Amino acid sequence: MRSLWFSSLLCLALCPVRAATPAPPQRLPLDAALLARLVSEATDQHPQLRAARLRQQAAQRAVQGVRVWEDPMVRIGGAVASSPGPDLEMEGNLLYEIEQPLPLFGKARAKRLEADAAAAVAVSESEYRLQLLRRDVVQAAHTLALADAILDIGQQDLALVERMSGFLRERQAAGLEGNVDFLRLETERERRIQQLETDRLQRNFDRATLNRLLARPLDHPWPALDLPPSAPDIPFSDRLVSLAVLNEPRLAVLRRETARAEAALEVTRRTRLPDVALSVGARQWSGSGAVREGMVGVGLNLPWLNRSRYRADHDRDRALANASHAELQDYELEVRREVFRVWTLIDAARREALLYRDRLLPRWELLVENTLAAWSVGRGRFLELLDARRELTEARLTLARAVADQHRMIAELVTCCGIGDVDALFMLDLAPDPAPEVPLP
Repeated sequence: MRSLWFSSLLCLALCPVRAATPAPPQRLPLDAALLARLVSEATDQHPQLRAARLRQQAAQRAVQGVRVWEDPMVRIGGAVASSPGPDLEMEGNLLYEIEQPLPLFGKARAKRLEADAAAAVAVSESEYRLQLLRRDVVQAAHTLALADAILDIGQQDLALVERMSGFLRERQAAGLEGNVDFLRLETERERRIQQLETDRLQRNFDRATLNRLLARPLDHPWPALDLPPSAPDIPFSDRLVSLAVLNEPRLAVLRRETARAEAALEVTRRTRLPDVALSVGARQWSGSGAVREGMVGVGLNLPWLNRSRYRADHDRDRALANASHAELQDYELEVRREVFRVWTLIDAARREALLYRDRLLPRWELLVENTLAAWSVGRGRFLELLDARRELTEARLTLARAVADQHRMIAELVTCCGIGDVDALFMLDLAPDPAPEVPLP
């Protein structure tokens, strides 16, 4: 009985226990629907955009606070006279006066236009912040997807190194390999393990960056994101440049700021005109309450005495308005250059992605498999296998970086053009311009 119990226990101990297979990590495709949800969440939660909306509300309230009629001034006083003085019973000893500034010479209207221009600047600033936030969210999402792709490539490379290590141990046991190649392969393995840890930390930082834009906790977990495929070609045309010059958000802010500078110049110009006030007064005798006399008058200041100061203020605001115009013209030229720069990067990334995806990467994958098969049976060189493995890993990394760079630069181009999203960009009819004829010398 004891031997039977011992045999049963030994069988249970020696039987392999099948470990529970962990569920594969959830992966999400980085498509337009996911990006739209992320942008919507950031729009609702980001504090910087909320602050821009509050500034916009404040500017709109400032427009409503512009007064056409200024507050009237009321004066109440009394008079005391000596015996040889005037007869206060006849003239009245209580004085009442009300003075009302008149909205003349378009001063109130100029202030209203200045407030409207300031409110328009606040609206443009809010839209500008929204466009920047949309761009940053899209770029951060693609950066996180790139970090996941780099981790996957590192895991594939580590698996290849482990496979090579198994072959090397078999060859070393058979006396076909020395310790030098074994040390080289172990060095490659340790380097890859260290690089994987660095890539994980970088992925955590990219995750924190995206969570920061979404106003989430920095350590909020994210599933692995799959990079989208390479985007189609975007031809360069004058319509693309014209679209950017017309709708670029920062350019819209500068246009509104130029209009505000012009409105401020008009307000300053009208301050050189006099302020006119209408006054109505009365005198009353305190004994009987009878009104003895009434007065009507018009008062105005004399701004001509400070003509040089008003001229200095006007010249100051004119210089600021001219500076706004110059800055606007300069940024229009910069937008044209920026569109060409971003398009150049997009096209370069697209061509590089197609080159590695369709030509170079399949060649290196085939070469690594053939070299590994030849080396495992003793007909290949170990150093050639190591070099081919490095080139394969570099080709995979280059392809992933090229695809991510293309989509991040497309997000930059969408922001430059001031359109809603990437799909709207591809819906435009951006036919390439015909090549200009080069005149013969």
